[in-house]
Amino acid sequence: IALYSSDNNTLKENIASHNKQTGMYLELSNNNIIENNTADSNEEKGLFLNSSNLNRVMYNSASLNKWNGITLWSSNNNTIHGNKVLRNTYGIVLSNSNDNSMEDNKTWTNFYIILPIILIYIGVLIYWIQRKIFTMIYREKNV
Repeated sequence: IALYSSDNNTLKENIASHNKQTGMYLELSNNNIIENNTADSNEEKGLFLNSSNLNRVMYNSASLNKWNGITLWSSNNNTIHGNKVLRNTYGIVLSNSNDNSMEDNKTWTNFYIILPIILIYIGVLIYWIQRKIFTMIYREKNV
């Protein structure tokens, strides 16, 4: 689903899944309502706003996309509210975008949120094992 230079539209209860690129794409499109849509399992992004302002993106599902769930690129004064953005590489990404409001979005299980936690745990575990090994080697040499 794509809107180009389109204002004052409502996209509601659509399914935009399993696409080669982006599920829902808005470019130069302002004052639109994007509500209760599904943009899951796309090859790139779920919802992508490019140079689009004053839009309301509410209660959508943008999950299981290979890149971002929701992307705002040079897009200002948008409302991103109550969306499920789960299990994407990145959850919600803003680039060169100002004065946007984001509330009550569910984004916790995105890969790059969990990955640092896993890496820290592995690092601590390796440090602990390494310390035990060096302590045993040092003791054997001093006996």
